[in-house]
Amino acid sequence: PRPGRRQLWYAERIGRPNTAVVSLVAAPTYEKDHALFAGTSDGVFVSKNGGISWAPLNDGLGNKSIVSLVLSPNFEQDNKIYAASLGGAIWTLTTA
Repeated sequence: PRPGRRQLWYAERIGRPNTAVVSLVAAPTYEKDHALFAGTSDGVFVSKNGGISWAPLNDGLGNKSIVSLVLSPNFEQDNKIYAASLGGAIWTLTTA
């Protein structure tokens, strides 16, 4: 929970008010960098502070209607994210 609050759950908005989050993935390095990736109806977003704030990773992403998001099994070495979009395309992004 946020400091000073007793609730166990809280929400942070990703993208526009009507954005649907359909996939959420924690980086295997989450314990040290707090990186999360979200696949949404408005593209792919990254948080580097455990979900408190989000930034888009959509440069070059032709179809932003993401239906599934996974990290490479070798993510710690290759930094690749795979996103499936409506219409059947698989997009690959190297984050570093």
